[in-house]
Amino acid sequence: MKMALALHFFERSECSNNDKTNDETANDSTGLRLFHDNRPSHLSPVADLVNNYPIKAMNVIAHIRKATQGQNCLANTHPFVREVWGEQWVFAHNGQMNSEFIKRCQRLQDNGNASHCQPVGSTDSEMAFCYLVNRLKSSFKSRPDDKTLFNFFDHTVSLSLCQWVI
Repeated sequence: MKMALALHFFERSECSNNDKTNDETANDSTGLRLFHDNRPSHLSPVADLVNNYPIKAMNVIAHIRKATQGQNCLANTHPFVREVWGEQWVFAHNGQMNSEFIKRCQRLQDNGNASHCQPVGSTDSEMAFCYLVNRLKSSFKSRPDDKTLFNFFDHTVSLSLCQWVI
């Protein structure tokens, strides 16, 4: 996928909405490249850099954030990245988690049951990502095979998280 083509779409779609932010992640064989900017992409020198940078990647995640939870700052820009079993895991989310979920996550943190991952910013999306990482790390001491991971997400986490999405 050519990054310039993807960014052109995001830049055009953002011009009328200045409360959105633009983030791109490109993963190549050497690891993870992460670009964050809390400014709209049509005003962002980071978007210009990515647009002109020769990135070749198998996987790309781009996220435009309409700030509904947490302030517009770099700590709250998607995608979020955490180390899990020596790998970099990337997460972006659209939507809102309900107040019940947010209270549950806060209780887990207050009780010391969220020791593997804690949010840096103040978005419900990062809180959901940390919830997933904490569930994974408390359920598996080392990385399980892909089938086990898929089943974990499909049956355990997806079902429990879906009840908390607004």
